Amino acid sequence: MRCAVYFFGQTVFAGSVQEACFSAGSSKSNYRVCRCIQSATDATLSVKDQSLAAGIIRNPDNVTEIKSSKRRNHARFMERYSLFGELARAFVPRVKGARRG
Repeated sequence: MRCAVYFFGQTVFAGSVQEACFSAGSSKSNYRVCRCIQSATDATLSVKDQSLAAGIIRNPDNVTEIKSSKRRNHARFMERYSLFGELARAFVPRVKGARRG
């Protein structure tokens, strides 16, 4: 399965964001969509950032806590998370059968 972009021929293994997507339990969490979201994650977020992003996917209220944090690393994470979101939105519509919600 390929998303909108194929990253340098590398095989993408299940990551923390993909697993969080699978466990979300909504109609949006299907295999192809979660794979593409993980591809966007791998392209934009470090492993540490991916852990924070997975936490947001599992519990969307976490984003409020991170956004309101006074910690500089949280502010920088939110900038990278925003870029991840843009890339993920670009990937997902190109997946046959993907639903946007």
